[in-house]
Amino acid sequence: MFVKYTLGLDLGQQNDYTVLTVAEPVFGTDGSLSINVPYVYRFPLRMSYVYVVEYLEKFIKNRELDEYVLIVDYTGVGRPVVDLLNDYDINTIGLTITGGHKSNWATGRSVTVPKLELISRLQVAIQCSKLQLAKGIQCIDVLIKELINFTITSGRGIKMEAASGYHDDTVMSLAMVVWYIEDKLNRSKKLRVIGH
Repeated sequence: MFVKYTLGLDLGQQNDYTVLTVAEPVFGTDGSLSINVPYVYRFPLRMSYVYVVEYLEKFIKNRELDEYVLIVDYTGVGRPVVDLLNDYDINTIGLTITGGHKSNWATGRSVTVPKLELISRLQVAIQCSKLQLAKGIQCIDVLIKELINFTITSGRGIKMEAASGYHDDTVMSLAMVVWYIEDKLNRSKKLRVIGH
């Protein structure tokens, strides 16, 4: 069962921004999937995580998001932030970004996902025109600049990151919601095949 809204929270630290992205999966009559993105918000630099959690609680209540899930970057500082989100009864899944080759659901509330898989799914969604960005998104210019300046290099392993002097926080927040929606779709298809 798909929730109406998927929220992605990429957590910044000293020199990175915390970014919230809201997405809605929309299914066509032919079963095709598009992902509407009505909202992207980049918190001011060095914003307190307590403020971020309180903002999220108000945001969810004020927008009456009764069917939602929040995907949170569980890497690094994510664990205590997820604990705080749980204290506020926010429906949260912790996503740990890894250098592995395959995503793995440890529990229904935590998953490890290779960065390559996150970025690949986002690339495919953009290339196939699955993403529909709403007009007037607050930081659309920031998102476009980050997408343009996101680099993928190979050598001794594949590196995926913002070019020197740029950030990738909005890219990662968007990648998390796209990954989750696509993963949910793929898992539900597998369940239908198994259950006929």
